[in-house]
Amino acid sequence: TFGRRLVRAGQSLLRTRAVLPSYDAAGTGRRLTGWDVTNQAISAIVASSGDLLRNRARDIVRKHPFAERGLTSFVASAIGKGIKPRSLHPNPEIRQTLQTEFRRWTRVADADGVVDFYGLQALAARSMIEGGDCFVRLRNRRAGEAGTVPLQLQVLESEMVPLHKTQTARGRNRIRSGVEFNAQGARVAYHIHRAHPGDINVFGTLAETIRIPSTNVLHLMKPLRPGQVRGVTWFASALMRLYEVDQYQDAELVRKKLAAMFTGFIIQPEAESADPVIAGTKRAGDARAEDFTVEAGQFHRLAPGEELSFASTTELGQGYAEFMRSVLLAIAAGIGVTYEQMTGDLVKVNYSSIRAGIIEFRKNCEQFQQTIFIHQFCLPVWNRWLDQAALAGVIPIADLNANRADYLDVSWVTPGWQWIDPKKEIEAMAMAVRAGFTSRAEVVGMLGIDIEVLDAAILADQERADDLGLVFDTTVRSGPSPTVVNNGAPPAMPEGDEDDEGETNDEGEDEGETDDEGEEEEMKAIA
Repeated sequence: TFGRRLVRAGQSLLRTRAVLPSYDAAGTGRRLTGWDVTNQAISAIVASSGDLLRNRARDIVRKHPFAERGLTSFVASAIGKGIKPRSLHPNPEIRQTLQTEFRRWTRVADADGVVDFYGLQALAARSMIEGGDCFVRLRNRRAGEAGTVPLQLQVLESEMVPLHKTQTARGRNRIRSGVEFNAQGARVAYHIHRAHPGDINVFGTLAETIRIPSTNVLHLMKPLRPGQVRGVTWFASALMRLYEVDQYQDAELVRKKLAAMFTGFIIQPEAESADPVIAGTKRAGDARAEDFTVEAGQFHRLAPGEELSFASTTELGQGYAEFMRSVLLAIAAGIGVTYEQMTGDLVKVNYSSIRAGIIEFRKNCEQFQQTIFIHQFCLPVWNRWLDQAALAGVIPIADLNANRADYLDVSWVTPGWQWIDPKKEIEAMAMAVRAGFTSRAEVVGMLGIDIEVLDAAILADQERADDLGLVFDTTVRSGPSPTVVNNGAPPAMPEGDEDDEGETNDEGEDEGETDDEGEEEEMKAIA
């Protein structure tokens, strides 16, 4: 009997273990009650929830200073003064022409005439992060309407392409969330409202959309999953916390404000009145017309039977600072910036901690620049600008068609990063260049500077200094015998008689150490 019971217990245990999930998070126990999930595709989720998420994100950015600062900080770091092109055309004259003409065009690139091309970059990046995605319309102009190259850009918010527009289109095409795909799944057009749906001055055109070929529209978004059609606001994972922390801060502020407003209370005998009267106020029908006020060192005579009770002051909730910090850390992580960038709080920061945080942020920012923004915005604009420049006669159209690859070859110089410790970082970069671990062009590019522009500026400085007879600590002159002046040190003494040289040797027995120290100082000066 005992053996049969043991066998049944073992079988029951095996059956129980067989139904246990392989992962704790795949269980259905009490701890996971209420965790409702969906297996919907990302495009279906965005189509159903994207409008509400976007509207709440825009609301929180308008009202919450931390959300606004986090958004502004990321755009300032990723775009800065602009992501600028550097043509790599092998012909120096053509390369210079491209650079000059593109620089002139940047001033008139905005179809609305509000900002320049680099201002449009910041506007498009900000709109994409806040709204989930952004659209830029490439508008060809007539000759003379937009400077030398007749092309202008118009930035459109996410609302301009309706998420709910999903239907069958012409032929075998289909429209999904305002984006039209052909039978092969390629994007062929965007269906865009004629005016912003939220514009109160527009009547009769809110539901109307126009079909614009995809060749004339740039779609900026951060893809999160394969097959994603529309973007999701970057604030999606932080919206709930931002909303609740905003309410919590308001509650603490109101509590402190009310506590500060109450100076004290006059307690009257029950026979006269059971209601306390706030100090400094008059009660309706009170025969005494004087106000009860409290000043420093003052004594006030009360009526018989009245008592004075002072309101106790209260501090902020216990653990308020640490609680806010932990919540804001999660919010900053959701947005994609550091806590210090979002809040401006540098109380607990030291060199090592802020450097570690900035390095990690730079990785995320560079990934956004290279894989998303440059690919989706900068390169298509450069390609269209080349075509319009050729049609306008700025560059020879025959040469563009014959050697298009040379014209399309371009690198984009992203904004440079500010140094945390300039001395250490410059020395490290100089050592890396000398050791052959990197190139001078790579280092200059990290600073957000075009090396050709920098070299031209250095050459112009040297020529101007030569013309004026100026000599600086870093002056280097080419010729049969280059002259280098280091930190204002006197030039080397010419070879003299043996007595002078002997005196010099006799004065210091540590000549080797002196030479080593001199070399070290020279290396530091060069660095």
